[in-house]
Amino acid sequence: EAISSYDRAIELNPDYHDALYFRGLALYDLERYEEAISSYDNAIQFKPDFHEAWANRGDVLVELKQYEAAFASYDQAIAIKPDDRFPHKGRAVALMRLGRYDEALESFDRAIELKSDYERAYYDKARCYALMDAVPEAVDYLSRAIVLDPKYRELAKTDAEFDAIRDEEALHLYI
Repeated sequence: EAISSYDRAIELNPDYHDALYFRGLALYDLERYEEAISSYDNAIQFKPDFHEAWANRGDVLVELKQYEAAFASYDQAIAIKPDDRFPHKGRAVALMRLGRYDEALESFDRAIELKSDYERAYYDKARCYALMDAVPEAVDYLSRAIVLDPKYRELAKTDAEFDAIRDEEALHLYI
């Protein structure tokens, strides 16, 4: 129903960038990723400095495992609004998926610098360290995420990113 409403609004006003953006969010929630990208692209066409559309476009591209393109979308969002923590965290995840761990850690740090209690950034940074087999650091950042939001304890129990270090005794204190 939401998509139909947005389609009607766009029909009445084709350059209604907010409707295009929110349509993209609805399509993303329905896992209709290609259509979501198209909506974000159309919103950006009408409002090139729409940093939220660039960032959410990056999120969709991560879902599609198009990490280079996601990285570029996040960079666009950051260039427009460097003090928004979300594209920094998204950029870090894309870099992590590309195996560019040191750069990913820098982006996680920037996201955390912008919001010191950004629990998801702590959790994802722990995942990055786990992929690097850096057990003490992974445990440290996982514990910080859990303190901020206990749901990360349960997530970590089945998160494949922790598989390589799952048998480490230090990790057992938290999961």
